[in-house]
Amino acid sequence: MMPISLTLSAFGPYPDTITIDFESFQEDGLFLITGPTGSGKTMIFDAMIFALYGKTSGQIRQTDSLRCDHALNEIPTFVEFSFSLHQQNYTIKRNPKYYLEGKKTPKQPSALLILPDGKMVEGIKEVNQKMISLLGVDDQQFKQICMIAQGEFTKLIMASSDEREKVLRELFHSETYQKLEEKLKVHLKTYQDKYDLLLNKRKDLMQELQVEDHQEYLSKQTKLIASQQKEYDDLKKDLDQKKQQLQLYRLQNQRLIQLKDLKQQFQDLKKQENDYQKLNKTVDTLKKAQETNYLYISYIKQQKKLQTLKLNQEDFLKQLKKLEKDYQEKKVQANSLDYKQQTKEKLQNQIQETKQLINQIYQYQNDYQNLQTLKQQYRMLDEEHKLFLKKKEKFENGLQRDQERIQSEQQVQSKYELIKQQYVRLNEQKVKVHQLSDYYDQILKLNENKSDLQEEYTVVEKQVDHEKMQYNQMEKLYFRKQAGIFALQLKEDQPCPICGSLHHPHPAQIEKEDITKEKLDQQAKKVKQQEHRLQDILQKILLSNQKKEMLVKQTKQLSSELNIQEEISKEIFIKELDHLSKDEKRMKKEHLELQDELKYIQKLKKSVALSLKDMSTYESKELKQAQSLENIQVQIHQLSGKLDDSLRQYEIGEVNKNYQQVQKEYRQLSLEIETIQQDYEKVKNKYLEIKTKISSLNQQIIQEQEIYDELDNKYHTALDAFINEEEFLNLKTQINQISILEKKYQDYLISLKSLNEQIISLENEVKDSTYVDLSSLSETIKEVNQQLREKNDDLEKLKIDYSLKEKMIKDIQKINQQLEKDEDTYQRYLDLYNLASGKNNARVSIERYVLATYFENMLIYANVIMKQLSQGRYQLLRKDDAGKGRSQQGLELDVFDQESGNIRSIKTLSGGESFKAALSLALGLSRMVQDYAGGIELNTLFIDEGFGSLDSQSLDQAMNCLMELHHENKLIGIISHVSDLKDRIERQLVVERKQKQSVIQMI
Repeated sequence: MMPISLTLSAFGPYPDTITIDFESFQEDGLFLITGPTGSGKTMIFDAMIFALYGKTSGQIRQTDSLRCDHALNEIPTFVEFSFSLHQQNYTIKRNPKYYLEGKKTPKQPSALLILPDGKMVEGIKEVNQKMISLLGVDDQQFKQICMIAQGEFTKLIMASSDEREKVLRELFHSETYQKLEEKLKVHLKTYQDKYDLLLNKRKDLMQELQVEDHQEYLSKQTKLIASQQKEYDDLKKDLDQKKQQLQLYRLQNQRLIQLKDLKQQFQDLKKQENDYQKLNKTVDTLKKAQETNYLYISYIKQQKKLQTLKLNQEDFLKQLKKLEKDYQEKKVQANSLDYKQQTKEKLQNQIQETKQLINQIYQYQNDYQNLQTLKQQYRMLDEEHKLFLKKKEKFENGLQRDQERIQSEQQVQSKYELIKQQYVRLNEQKVKVHQLSDYYDQILKLNENKSDLQEEYTVVEKQVDHEKMQYNQMEKLYFRKQAGIFALQLKEDQPCPICGSLHHPHPAQIEKEDITKEKLDQQAKKVKQQEHRLQDILQKILLSNQKKEMLVKQTKQLSSELNIQEEISKEIFIKELDHLSKDEKRMKKEHLELQDELKYIQKLKKSVALSLKDMSTYESKELKQAQSLENIQVQIHQLSGKLDDSLRQYEIGEVNKNYQQVQKEYRQLSLEIETIQQDYEKVKNKYLEIKTKISSLNQQIIQEQEIYDELDNKYHTALDAFINEEEFLNLKTQINQISILEKKYQDYLISLKSLNEQIISLENEVKDSTYVDLSSLSETIKEVNQQLREKNDDLEKLKIDYSLKEKMIKDIQKINQQLEKDEDTYQRYLDLYNLASGKNNARVSIERYVLATYFENMLIYANVIMKQLSQGRYQLLRKDDAGKGRSQQGLELDVFDQESGNIRSIKTLSGGESFKAALSLALGLSRMVQDYAGGIELNTLFIDEGFGSLDSQSLDQAMNCLMELHHENKLIGIISHVSDLKDRIERQLVVERKQKQSVIQMI
């Protein structure tokens, strides 16, 4: 992704609309964003991040507070960013949520992305998803790759192991592993609580149960329950037998009582037999009346139907008589339509002739108008053709000039290559001057160190002589003491163990000062230490001399290569660099001019190629115009011969008026004929319809009269069964009681028969039976029932106790099984938690292990840059072993010094060296994230501050490193207020504060 342009409108500290053209920086590849602190330098990168992802680069700035407080209401707040990706251009426009002064309703956020093919993606969510898909990274990864905030990486270098873990967690977002550790801790606590809960529950159950051998207890209780169950079953069986006997006696007594009651009911029914016989005769009479009623209903219905038909017949006869006169009149009118039909046909012919004349007139007028239009087109096209010939001549002249300028390309290219070679040689000379200056500084430093070492050697040499003198004195005193000890053991006339003499006139005396073997050995050790120290200083002096000789030799060689005749000094270096800087500016200017000329020539080539294509287009257009003129002439000639001037005499308005009048007469006559025909047909149809209905009614009346006569005969014959018609009509009202009366009589017969059958059946059942007194047997059953209840209560209590104890035993067994299962799970979580939290042999948590892996990979990338910035002297190393007393390890940072061959803490680096390390880590992280993301194209890098701690040479090395990134097709922006950078970087964005507002000036 390469920026093309960025527009900020009322955004951040910028109240107006400002556009930054990044294309003008792409040639140099390096530009400076400079200005005072708080002027809004970093806001440029924030605007880019906001355009791409709707977020800012820092956590302090919120997206709903991005509008400039000093912006006018008519100026909207938005950011528009154009960039190229995979050689295609994209434009994204986005505005945040903001309020206008005096308005309560906010402007809602929006986003619009314009794709290379012109299609658009709208909506914040849709644009965000599309941008992540296009760039291949989210906003966090984009900031890691494209923005280097030096403070973060300096903090990373100087931080303790725990602080470095926090910084790396923010860089690599490893919170997931920390959350995993916390979740494992929660799970471990959950299973620990569950395990303790099960133990307490088992303890409570055991205390409540108070049984040692569970199986033996259950076996004894089972046998006891079975014994008591058998006693209960025997007693219940005896009770059931007594109850069965009682039930039989009770049933026998009930049947005897029932037999007596049934006989009494049978006698009562026999007394009502005459009444029910009369009821049966009444039912028979009502049934005959019911049959006659059916004939009566049909007779009355047919009588009414016949009367209705006769009334309809009279009505239709009246309608027919009334319609007869109207029908005859309409018939006469219909017969007189022939004359009107002939008149209608004449009018129709006249309409056709007039319509044909109108079409001819319109065609004449259209052809005449087309002829005038063609003549006008011919005149205009002829003028256009003449202008085109002049434009073609001018185009050919310009094309010839461009072709002549293209021929000078080879000469300009040669000058351009020569300037490039001179620029490379000049850079080599600058590197040599810096190298020579570094050698000079090292020689001066060696001279100073040598003087210090010589002074130190003199001091240590004196200390060695003094310590040796001390040792010799102590040694003499020690030997004298030993001799004194021997002298104390000497006796006269006994040989001396040392010399063998028998006489000892002057024995040695014991010294007062106590000199032990230990003190003498300690002094000897001091002498050796001082001698070693003296030897080390001497070795350093020799190494310093050798290094100085080598540096002097290299200095002479570089001076010879640079053609420096004067004695080496700092003034010489400044003078040489000044000359080189002036030459460099001159070459850069010539280089840019030649480069612009070559680019212009390349554009001319493309333009000429397109112009040659356009030339053929011009020729084709000229031919087409000539053909068009010829075609128009042919059309004019054809239309002139086609026009019929005889039609000019007609006035189209008058002809149309006559045409409309004839049409009106035709429509009126057609309507009159159609109305007469419709009226006649309507009356005729109605007349025939009524005649048909009258004929049909006559036939129907004859048929219905025959049916009526037949029903009348049957009805009066049926009345013979009754005294008169009045009796029948009276019985007719009681017909609905037939079923009720008939059912009443049948119920009587059924009851009589049923009682008789029941009496006979009961007499057979209770034959030879007598009534029994049940009081004694009932009392016996009550006593046995009470015994049974007591037995049942005891048995139920025993079963309940057994069931409860059995359940408690099963619960204890389940708890034991669950404890075995949970113990394995708890142990697994304990092992996982110890492994994840760093309570392991390696003393590394899972998060720190992941961060250490990322950190190691970041150092691989960083050391490539660190080697270049430190001229191969330093290499960053991750320290694996933990210090004493530390609970975690893996994130310690050391540095390997190639000159001394020692590994030391990163904190021992100077301020400038620390910046180089921080810059290396930052660039290394950027490259690593880009490589890890895979297939992404992010060719932009912003570096925020951090150059103030560098000396001139280190600053040049950092600039050379950044220029190499430019050769990798990267656009690099440095955000800084360091004044030295203004002299080293030509292309600049100068941010200034004026009247509490920020403005940008491009240089």
